[in-house]
Amino acid sequence: DYIIIGLPTVYWIIAFYVFLSKDTAVQVLQKAAGNIFSTVVLIAISYILGLITDRFSDLLFDKRKKRIKGQYLDSKNVSLAAWEKYNWSDFAKFTLSRIRILRSLIINSIFVSCTTSLLIYKFCDEGKEILIVVTILLGALSCIISNSGHINLLNNYYHKTQILGQ
Repeated sequence: DYIIIGLPTVYWIIAFYVFLSKDTAVQVLQKAAGNIFSTVVLIAISYILGLITDRFSDLLFDKRKKRIKGQYLDSKNVSLAAWEKYNWSDFAKFTLSRIRILRSLIINSIFVSCTTSLLIYKFCDEGKEILIVVTILLGALSCIISNSGHINLLNNYYHKTQILGQ
């Protein structure tokens, strides 16, 4: 999960670096694509940034999670134990993984569309306005779809947890 979450984070950090530096994106990629070591480092950095992004997004969406959880569960603390009782723990872990990826995608969509827009502004000569608008609209669409999916998965997860806990 963390590598999947971290790859877009790596993208927007590199894109922001390219925007601020005198290097072009091709020059940065040529530096990075020189050997297998850079690929290993990229994966390690993606994992670390994915972990950080996940923790940040968890903090950001904690109120939502508590609100939705409160709609389905009383004061009892039902968690993976209820799912394990019915041999559904793999499904629960898979659902929690999807929840984690979607909430991080909400944040990454914003940063990816913003940094991509900055790159378009810096490197495109003609038609940059329309490209920036399309990029921002696609980022907003990704954010909206991820947000909707996140809410739906939270509702489904806690609804099923409530049913299993009875």
